[in-house]
Parts: sequence; structure tokens; C-alpha cells
Amino acid sequence: MSETTTDERTSTWRIAGITLAIVLSLGLITLLTLGLVREPDRLKLDHSFDNGERVVPPDFTLPIFANGGRLGAVGTPVTLSALRGTPVVINFWASWCAPCHDEAPILQDLQRRFGDRVVFLTVNSEDGPDEAREFIRRYKATFPVVRTGQDNIRRSYGTNQMPETFVIDPDGTLGMTPFRGGIDVESAAEIADHLTAVLPK
Repeated sequence: MSETTTDERTSTWRIAGITLAIVLSLGLITLLTLGLVREPDRLKLDHSFDNGERVVPPDFTLPIFANGGRLGAVGTPVTLSALRGTPVVINFWASWCAPCHDEAPILQDLQRRFGDRVVFLTVNSEDGPDEAREFIRRYKATFPVVRTGQDNIRRSYGTNQMPETFVIDPDGTLGMTPFRGGIDVESAAEIADHLTAVLPK
């Protein structure tokens, strides 16, 4: 039996290297393809709105966690569709999210400006209750907070980051393209202008 020559070993390694490169390339292509398939799904609300469609955001029912006000005491279930007739601003947040801290005073100012004319319904997601309460205390937040320990509602809105904000008109449809990321003074001004325009004169 003849010994394996250096050339044969080199050829074997070359074939193995080429095979590995092909496998990795196919894997990368698969990941990219899946990303391209999922991205439109994640941004379905945005795309539909941008295409001029009347988009009704996913309905949900969650219990009041804090600052229920006219929506009810802590523990009272709030259903989004039941708020139809009033503009609603939905904001997803968590205490561990740095941009959520940055936007909290801005969101609070918006809520104070519009008072009971607009429902600012903030959704605390993937967070601990004690951490959420500390966040609310820290920013002296008065906007209603509902809470979910699961992420199915967040996912139904295509939210894979926090914070994200959705503006819903009195007819129950999206009034603006969702804000994917924190709101700043400029975007808050856009939201305020829109809310002022859709409120009854």
C-alpha cells in the first residue's frame, strides 16, 4: 500500500476547504433570505400605512399596572379597541432600555399637554415589576401603564426593539408611520401636530 503523498494531502485539504466555503456560503445565503422574508412581516404595519391602507393595529387586553386614571384602578383590564373614538398613543418600553429613559420626559410632556383628550397607553414589556415601578417613580410618570410579561403583543406590532411608538386615530386606525426607536423633541412635535389635527374642534 503506497503512502499518501504531499500532493495528495494538499489536494484533500483544498477540497475540504472548498466544501467548507460552499457550506458557509449557503448558510449565509439562507440567513439573508430568511431576513428578507421576515423584514416585510416585521414592518407590515409600516408598509401598509405607507401604501395608503387603513391599518387597524392588533387589538389587545392588558391589566392596568400604574396610573390608570379614567381607565380604571390597578388590575383593571384595558382593551385597545374599546378606546376607539379617542386618539391613542401606544408606547412599548422597558426599564433596562436606555432610549426609553431618554424619551420618558418627552412622552410625559406630551401626555400633560393633551391630558384626557388623548390616551397615552404605555406597555411595559419584558421587565420586572419592581424595575418598572422604579422607572415610573424616577420620571414622575403620569401616563397609564399596562404590563405584559410575554412578548407576543410586542411581536404582533413588529416591535423588536424598544421603545417604539404608535399613534392611533379616533377611528381606530394608524394615523402615522410607527416610530421605530425613541422619540425626540422633533418627532414629539410631529405627534403633537397630528393629534391636534385629529382632535374634535
